[in-house]
Amino acid sequence: MSRSVLSRGALRRLFGKLALASVGVAVASPAAAGPGGAAADRDVDDGGDDDVDAALAIAAGDDGAASAHAFAILLDHMQPIDATRAVTLAALSPDVGVRAAVGEALTWCFPLLGARSVIDHLSRDPEPRVRLAAARAAHARRIAHDAPEVLQRLAADPEPSVAEAARLALLGR
Repeated sequence: MSRSVLSRGALRRLFGKLALASVGVAVASPAAAGPGGAAADRDVDDGGDDDVDAALAIAAGDDGAASAHAFAILLDHMQPIDATRAVTLAALSPDVGVRAAVGEALTWCFPLLGARSVIDHLSRDPEPRVRLAAARAAHARRIAHDAPEVLQRLAADPEPSVAEAARLALLGR
């Protein structure tokens, strides 16, 4: 089994942790503004599984950055728990393009419960482009102060582009 594919049990545990974290975050703080505008102005759809399936289909698109941007916009308009589910499933995809799209989508500022856990997972990916996306997402989401170990690990990455992105994030640039 490759490092990027987890068993169903591991996926359930990860999703359970993210769901528990989401309850605490949802109660503790208001949602941040996303690419669609202020959180209070967002059109929130309660489509559930249909939204998750649509998000995963968009993340699997061949358009690279455009797919990641579309994925971020759709996630921004989903219920937080559904967005967390879609991101978790996509981060565990065997498709490197989907995993990279998750990292790139996380560079957009939309509320996501458990984003730090997803970024940590992506930062351990065997593919450099996924780790690069994780470093950029960590920088965009300002996790250097909350979870510096992710960026410190990436700053020592053997891939120069990943290491450089992580070092810039640690410097706050």
